[in-house]
Amino acid sequence: MRNQFTIGGHTYELVPFLEEGESSVKGHVMVERAHALNVECWPGETFFNLDHQEDIPTDLRDKVYIVFVDWRSLVNESRIAFIKWSKERGRWVRSWSSVHFLWGKRARFLRRLT
Repeated sequence: MRNQFTIGGHTYELVPFLEEGESSVKGHVMVERAHALNVECWPGETFFNLDHQEDIPTDLRDKVYIVFVDWRSLVNESRIAFIKWSKERGRWVRSWSSVHFLWGKRARFLRRLT
């Protein structure tokens, strides 16, 4: 699985947040690590990536969830946004999950490099 790629003319890298020996962490720990790692986690990045999803490498399908921890649901602030590959729809889709959920090694952040 590649760690760097270009989407819509912007270069990104996938950033894991689990530390050695961890298989998962609660969402609030993931949020703290996102801020410590200084990754882009805002709605604008999510929309940009979904608008240019044809550029997301195909080898990432069914392998990663790209998490945007600063985008919270307006209905329930404990829910955070992420994108995942949907086999049924044949495209990347936005979804929501609880910050209280255990997040594992498939979840990653995006760091914009250029």
